[in-house]
Formats: sequence, C-alpha cells, structure tokens
Amino acid sequence: AADNFVVYSTNVTWFAFLRFCFRSHLSRYGPCPPFTALMASVPTSFNEAIRTFDQRRLRQTTVQVRTSDGRAKITDRYDNQLSSISSRHFNDDISRYGFISNTSPDLQVAQITMNDLSLCFGSQDVAADLTTLQQHGITHIINLVSDYVPNYFPNLFEYLSLTVRDDLTYDLHSAIYACCEFITRRVLPQGGKTFIHCNAGVSRAPCIVIACLIRKCRLSYDEAYDLVANARNISPNLNFKMQLRALALENS
Repeated sequence: AADNFVVYSTNVTWFAFLRFCFRSHLSRYGPCPPFTALMASVPTSFNEAIRTFDQRRLRQTTVQVRTSDGRAKITDRYDNQLSSISSRHFNDDISRYGFISNTSPDLQVAQITMNDLSLCFGSQDVAADLTTLQQHGITHIINLVSDYVPNYFPNLFEYLSLTVRDDLTYDLHSAIYACCEFITRRVLPQGGKTFIHCNAGVSRAPCIVIACLIRKCRLSYDEAYDLVANARNISPNLNFKMQLRALALENS
C-alpha cells in the first residue's frame, strides 16, 4: 500500500508540473494551433508521399551495362555513356557475359508412343547429332525454329520447316495444323518416327507434342501434359498453355 501511495503521489506531482508548464506556455505564446493545422503538412497516404517526393533528393548513381558479346559500359540514368570497361577487368568468361553459359550439348530425346503414333522431342542439339537421331530410329524431323536452325541432314530425313515464336502473343493454331497434317500424311503411312525440336526443347516442341496427343489421341489437356512432362522437363509459356487448354475443350 505504501508503494502504491508513492506512485500515486508521484503521478499527481508530475500532472501538476505539466499543467503549470502548459499554462505558462499559454500566457507567453498564446493558444496552440489546432491539431488539424499541424497535420496539414503531413502526407496523408503512401501515394501522397510518393507524389510529393522531390527526385532531387535521390543520390546520383551509375549503371553498368553488359552486352552479350562481353562489352561493358558505364551509363547515367539517361543512358549517356560515361566510360567503358575493357575485357581485362573481367575475371573469367562466365562473369564476362553476366550469365552462366552451358556449352554441353543437350542430347536427351523424350519419346511418347501411343497406338501407331510415335513422337520424339528435344533440343536443337539432337537435330544436329546424326548418331543420336539414328539411334532412336528417327525418320522425319519437324524443325520449329527454321529461321535460325538449319535442316542439318536433308538427304537423310524428311523435314517440315516452321518458325514458331516462344512469346505471349504467338498463335499456335497454324503450326499445330501443319504438324498434324505432316504426321498424318507423311509419317504414319511409312510407319515412321518423328523428332520435333525447337531451341531448348522445353516450350515450343513439347507444346506441339501435347497438341498432337490432344488432336490425334483424344487426350485431355492434363493427360497429354502429364505424359509429356514425365518424359522430359518442360516449361511452356502461359500463352501456349491457354491455347492448348482451349484446343482440348474443342476436341472433347
């Protein structure tokens, strides 16, 4: 009880002291400005803080830009070149490019066989390796990147050359139709085996395989996708996935 009394007495003393200071302030300086007036200069939201921020308060800095051929330059915020960096400043070939370059060939060949349909797919490295193609019994090749990857063995295999862009706007319908027609008219009558390739073999080529399974084998999107994904690691872009889902609904 004595302790509580001491605390209470102390609080009363401090309250009296603060009241005395407040009255002294009023007598000397007049009344305090309203609280709303004090808060008028304080940003009311995060967006307001951004809107009123002065860019001149930012610390100036530079940007180091590296190109795919290893050249580098120092620029300001307006992309004005301030200086260049010679190759001797780079420690190794990997840091020189700003990304890790994997020069080992990707010779994995994924194979899907269903009924009389036999489809293989992979990267452009396989398309350039005659031994790998012959080991897998390939007779026909669908080149989806013929704008920059040549048909390496035109005297040994029958080719379908297309240009399919791996982006969020490309329409797959014409490519799907051309590939299915090629397989129906040129491959199946000969009992052949098709190898479909793009660049890395993870987006365009597997999407064409999925489309062929949907159209020719009447599989659902999920069934075709799982079958292809179990054969090889794939990563189709969102645009292609949406088109393939729509194709499966049309064929259901």
